[in-house]
Amino acid sequence: MKIAIFTIVLLCYCNVLISQEVGSKYQGGIVIAPGIIINPIKFTDYVNPKYNKNLFSYEEAVLKCKRLKTNGYNDWRVPSIVDLQNIHLYAEDNRVWGGYPEPIEPGFTYISSSTKKNDSFIGPKVYRYLFYMVSTKALTKLNPSSTNIELRSLDATGRLIAVRYFR
Repeated sequence: MKIAIFTIVLLCYCNVLISQEVGSKYQGGIVIAPGIIINPIKFTDYVNPKYNKNLFSYEEAVLKCKRLKTNGYNDWRVPSIVDLQNIHLYAEDNRVWGGYPEPIEPGFTYISSSTKKNDSFIGPKVYRYLFYMVSTKALTKLNPSSTNIELRSLDATGRLIAVRYFR
């Protein structure tokens, strides 16, 4: 009897671990990096009526995420710059997808919830981090000293990838 209970517990534990692998469907989305799920809706569903395309200010992105409900989950949010870096790292390294999964479209800048305050002689100014989602190899070929991270004004716009977190 103890062996049967242990086996059932072990199988349940292994099933949870397997269901959380990168690329698998889990809790209303697709696991894109450890602890991060992206919303699996198609790229065309991320349309901002103001621009008629996937382009959002931070405030518009937050509102879009608050209104998203996928497979019963409604706790979607705008990713941080670290989330976007992890999404990029795992998407680029994951050969199963053969590229970036929807709604990520390479060659575009994605908005983050992260900001940075810079003090200057004029006074403090706050910038928003955006992430340019393109292959690091391709970016390095274009400009060896380039980076995927950009600092722009707080009202800067970018494309949106809605995420949620799990443990």
